[in-house]
Amino acid sequence: MIADIPTTGPQPEGQATATTDASVTDAKPSDSTSSTSGVSTDKNRNYAVAAGVITGLGALGWYLKATAKKPEVIQD
Repeated sequence: MIADIPTTGPQPEGQATATTDASVTDAKPSDSTSSTSGVSTDKNRNYAVAAGVITGLGALGWYLKATAKKPEVIQD
C-alpha cells in the first residue's frame, strides 16, 4: 500500500520515482505557456502602467526637490 502513494519532492539517488511509466511528452510545457505569459498585450493597459510609473517618479522628484535643505537667508 505504501508503494502506491506517489511521493513529491527530491528523491534519493538510489530510489526510483513511483511513476516511471510517464512518457517524455508529458514533461514538455504546453503551447499556451510561454516565457512571456505575464506580459500584457492590452495596449491601453500598457500605456496606463507607463503613465503611472512616470507620474510616480515625477511626484517623487518633486517631493525630494521641495524638501531639499535650503540655505538660510539672513535679513537685516
